[in-house]
Amino acid sequence: MMEIDFMEFKHGLSEILWNGFPSILMERGMNMNNKGLDYLALTVAIIGAINWGLIGFFSFDLVAFIFGNMSWLSRIIYAVVGIAGLYIITFYMYAGGAAKESQ
Repeated sequence: MMEIDFMEFKHGLSEILWNGFPSILMERGMNMNNKGLDYLALTVAIIGAINWGLIGFFSFDLVAFIFGNMSWLSRIIYAVVGIAGLYIITFYMYAGGAAKESQ
């Protein structure tokens, strides 16, 4: 039976996720420096966070107030905020690589 060294597996997996994946993309010519898209996603996520803060503190949904309660436009806005949040998750992949480069 084959033994698995979980510490080595964990180290190898974290190496791929934090260092390997962005460098693999860079080697293949894919640019991960999409500043415009990054700023847009952050701005949309911040607007969504402000809306959630208003909901949590004051029970006031700004998106529903402006565009109607669960209208097609407000649903699109909620979907765009969700997509921006998912895109921001990818920041973790190359944030670790940038920290290592600065050291």
